[in-house]
Amino acid sequence: MVGYSVTGPLRTADKSITQAAPTVEPLELSEVKKHLEIAEADTAHDEQIQNLIQEAREQVEHDCQVCLISRTVTEKFNWSGDEEYWQLYYRPVSAVTAITYYDSTNSSQTFAASNYSLDADRRRVWLNSNAAWPTTYDRWDAISVAYTAGYGSNGGAVPQMFKQAMLLLIGYYFEERTMMGNEGTSGGFKAYENLLARLKRSNYP
Repeated sequence: MVGYSVTGPLRTADKSITQAAPTVEPLELSEVKKHLEIAEADTAHDEQIQNLIQEAREQVEHDCQVCLISRTVTEKFNWSGDEEYWQLYYRPVSAVTAITYYDSTNSSQTFAASNYSLDADRRRVWLNSNAAWPTTYDRWDAISVAYTAGYGSNGGAVPQMFKQAMLLLIGYYFEERTMMGNEGTSGGFKAYENLLARLKRSNYP
C-alpha cells in the first residue's frame, strides 16, 4: 500500500478541496516507538518514523473523510441554486469561517453569516428562513466555503480508535516496508481495514 499524500487540491466529482497542513501530529514519536518496540534511546529510525506518522495520518484522514488535527478547509464548487443545503466533505466541523461567491457579474462577494446556519453533526450549511441563496456566475468555483474541521489543536482530543488505526498503518509500513503492494498478505493491514470499516461511519465517534 502506498500512503496517501496531500500534494494538491482534493477533487471530488463536483468540488475542489484544499486544507492547511497541521503543524502537529496526533501521535508523538515516543508512543509510536513504544508501539514498534523500539527503545527510546535508539534514534536510528526516528526520521523515518516521523515521516510514517504523517503518512499514516494522511491515509486515515483520506479514508475516513476526517481531519484529526483542527485546520481550515476550503471547498469550491459550482452552484445551480437547487440544493436545500451545502454538504461539507470533512468531519468533524466546528465552524464555518467564511462563504464567498461570484455574483452574476462575476465579482467576488461575501455571503453574510446571518444568511445561513451550520448543522455540524451532519456537516451541512442550511439557508436561514429569512434569507435567499446567492445568484452566482456560471463557473466551477462559484461558491467558496471555508470552515474549521478537526478534534483540536493537538492529539489530546483525537479519538483513540483513530490513533490505533494510525499505529496499525505505521506498524505495517515499518515492518513490511520491503513488501509494499502486498496488502492482502499482511495481517496488520487487514486489522487496519477492519477498524477502518467502523471509523468510516459518519456517526463515529
